[in-house]
Amino acid sequence: MSNTAFTSYNPLSTRQQGQFGLFWMLALLGCVAVYWLGLDSMFLLDDSPNLETLSHIQDNDVLNGMLTFISEGDAGRLGRPISLLSFAAQYYSWDSDPASFKYVNLMIHLLTGSLLFWLVLRIAQCVQLTARHGAYLALFSAGIWLVHPLQVSTVLYVVQRMTQLSALFTVLGLLGYVIGRQHLAVGNLKRGWLLTSASIIVGGILATLSKENGVLLVFFVWALEASLLRQLPKPRYWRLWMAAFIYLPIIAFILLFAINYQQMILGTYAIRDFTLGERLLTEARILSNYLAKITLLSPRDYSVFHDDVVISRSWFEPVTTLPSVLFMLGLFASALRLRKTYPIYAFAIFWFFAGHLLESSVIGLVPYFEHRNYLPLFGIVLAMVYSAQRALAYIRTHYTPRAARVLAIFGLALFPALTFSQVQLWSQPFLQATLWADSKPNSRYAQSHAASLMEKLKHYELAQRYYARMLESFPNDSGAAMLWFTLFSIHPNQVKPMAFPVLLKNLQSGNIDTAAISGLNYLLETCASTPCALSNADLTQIFAAAWQNPQSKLALYKAPLHYLEALFALREARYQAALDALDQAIAVKREASWQLFKVNILISLQRFPEATSLLQQLRTQLSPVQLRSYTAQLRGLQLRLDARQTAVTH
Repeated sequence: MSNTAFTSYNPLSTRQQGQFGLFWMLALLGCVAVYWLGLDSMFLLDDSPNLETLSHIQDNDVLNGMLTFISEGDAGRLGRPISLLSFAAQYYSWDSDPASFKYVNLMIHLLTGSLLFWLVLRIAQCVQLTARHGAYLALFSAGIWLVHPLQVSTVLYVVQRMTQLSALFTVLGLLGYVIGRQHLAVGNLKRGWLLTSASIIVGGILATLSKENGVLLVFFVWALEASLLRQLPKPRYWRLWMAAFIYLPIIAFILLFAINYQQMILGTYAIRDFTLGERLLTEARILSNYLAKITLLSPRDYSVFHDDVVISRSWFEPVTTLPSVLFMLGLFASALRLRKTYPIYAFAIFWFFAGHLLESSVIGLVPYFEHRNYLPLFGIVLAMVYSAQRALAYIRTHYTPRAARVLAIFGLALFPALTFSQVQLWSQPFLQATLWADSKPNSRYAQSHAASLMEKLKHYELAQRYYARMLESFPNDSGAAMLWFTLFSIHPNQVKPMAFPVLLKNLQSGNIDTAAISGLNYLLETCASTPCALSNADLTQIFAAAWQNPQSKLALYKAPLHYLEALFALREARYQAALDALDQAIAVKREASWQLFKVNILISLQRFPEATSLLQQLRTQLSPVQLRSYTAQLRGLQLRLDARQTAVTH
């Protein structure tokens, strides 16, 4: 594209701008209407593990409570402080008002959609679309993105606000970048360099501190530059700037994983039942399935739970593996080849792959989650809308305008209709849980979620049935056995018994998982406050059985298991045993709260020099944010220490 063509772009008239502004407001209101019913649904799955400590924030010490919540965040390697801050600001609604959390998610969704609308308007100028054509492209692509059924499990799943915020700042960074590129194209170098550089730096930092996917901002920029922006005039030193701001971060990203290959890649497979090679083969099938859902070629099976996906054990097991791998390679190769002649097609493919580069590649995460498509699906939607515009224009010209209008209305209505049906299901938690569990008998998470909800609703017999189904389908998982036994111990008259020897055997040889730790924690808490069928001797046997498990299976759960053992020992007034277990937990994971707990025990044992020394260590080791958040606790422990020392000496 020439500089003259770019500067001669004719914008919409004031009247047209008002019309499209009104259309966009109606699109936003339509999205709210589609999602509104689903706001009144429940917290689920990872919501509680990530947000339960919001209950520790007190009205009389909000700032320190919020800082503690953020500093102790364990959602990712960088802590995701921006996302946690957004949750901390709603501490007063936990855990009685999930609708308020989901409402904020919806508002973030609308804001991101609005930024995408603006981004497409800017991109349309760069690819020489007419202003009206570009406005319709922006309206329909961003509008469909808002009400695509694949987005429901991100918007209505509270903890996925992390994904939303990362996407929001990524799009904000991309918007600033494209505006900066336009300034560079017309010779406004100072403003252009400032905008492009600042957008990459600020947008990338904010996105990454929301969720690690934010590092992919530079890959999205590459997707734009390799396709839609490749013909924009480039100023002097452009290659140098690209090398410093785009290619250098990409190389650093690759080197980071290469240097830390053992820890960041191979280490993540310790608790998985698949290898790195098997995951890559499986992801080819999953990415193909994502594309089928995005394009509505497979408009079904929308769910939070996809842990039942069949792992590809070889190129031909299952038989769709090799075709899927060839399809993915062919897509990328075709985008490279056609990026000059069909830039929008190339952009869609590059954008999709860029968005999946972190979570759908080599890291040993659970293979399939719909929320991973939250931003990546936009490129495909943009290409679909552009293609539909071209097809409808042809139909309108060669056949009848009425046929084009009918097809357009049907196509546009299909997305919100499918989304609304999903939202309706989310608004009925009991039906949703049972439907997901019954339709996905091989999903651990679906069965566990259904059982947990039944227990919360006091349908204990139904809960036990789901735990029994889990144990039947996954006999080597200790979580199902632990949760079933916990339920029986607390409600022995309403639940079929779970044999104690079966539980011990399962803990000795089965897979220790999050569910097992959660069940044991719940069992300890409940037996400490209400009558249960377990004695302290039984609990001792449970811990002993878990420690007999092969260490490879315990790798990720040593620290919490030691911590629970410390709580149990303290309950029995076995202080030294509690300290020993706590030391072992801290040796694996240096949790500040655990160290403060240790100080408390040391004071109770009148081991004042050790308590004083540990308090001093904490004051020097904690970060400024952590130090501020723990100010009240440190001060309280110091006062207690001083008071006990004074009482003993006098």
